[in-house]
Amino acid sequence: MEVVLQTIDDCWNQPFSVTYLARSVNLSPVRLQHLVKRETRKNIRQHIMDRRLHCASALLENTDLSVKEICHRVGFTDVRNFYRSFRHRFLVGPAAFRAARWNERRTNR
Repeated sequence: MEVVLQTIDDCWNQPFSVTYLARSVNLSPVRLQHLVKRETRKNIRQHIMDRRLHCASALLENTDLSVKEICHRVGFTDVRNFYRSFRHRFLVGPAAFRAARWNERRTNR
């Protein structure tokens, strides 16, 4: 299971296939999903989505990269899907998230 989770952590920002990952560890996709869910309490796609959104939030907070550039760097291919997923997770869009974090920094100085 460590190999699987490490592989996910190594390729979270690239296009992802559960079937490919399952083959790489000689398991069926269903069995792999079951083992990952048992270990992380999330399915593989949720685990990757959490990782991508966490990294996107860090990039928004710490860089001047455009939202579109961040979207692609963290593995999304569709900007609208990125906005929707980000809003669902953080309850605000990426630009509002960045503005709020930057304002927090200024007031905490």
